[in-house]
Amino acid sequence: MEFPVCVYPASQELGHDLFQDHHTCPIRFVSYDILNNNVLSTGHGHIATSVDKELKGRFSFVCINSLHTYSRRDQERMVSKLALIVAPGGYVFGQTVGIARSDLDSNYEEEGGEDGTRHSMHTVDSFKILLTSSGFEDGDVVVNVSDDDNRTHLLHLPGTDHATVPEYATVLNFSAKAK
Repeated sequence: MEFPVCVYPASQELGHDLFQDHHTCPIRFVSYDILNNNVLSTGHGHIATSVDKELKGRFSFVCINSLHTYSRRDQERMVSKLALIVAPGGYVFGQTVGIARSDLDSNYEEEGGEDGTRHSMHTVDSFKILLTSSGFEDGDVVVNVSDDDNRTHLLHLPGTDHATVPEYATVLNFSAKAK
């Protein structure tokens, strides 16, 4: 079984060290920088690379979390590329921080970190639109607010504390079926 990941190979090694499963883990983790313009370009005139051919439609499921840590533009690029690597009928699923109140702007974006990166959060509706407009089945996109104690969950994210988590933030669960 293979599982796509968006982490550095060193992080994978750390995970194998932590779980002491270097030789027993049946999963082969595959790392690619999905935001790299040379990987799975969706633009006209793109010449398919061996990486593109290797990845397209390869995975039955992809788990992705923490999309809120990317800018809106990077989220759109990432989700469009995820739609390409998931096999027809396969699923992408995960969790991300979102906006619980639909009366707030669904294009919420803020600067974060010392490097000035932008973070973007969605409402349930805007996240559904992102998934369906990126190539996932309209009738098979599910986005909902987590039933967990969301604020407690958010406080456990790296670099957050009670003062930095807005009162309208929540955890969105999602799944989407590939066309």
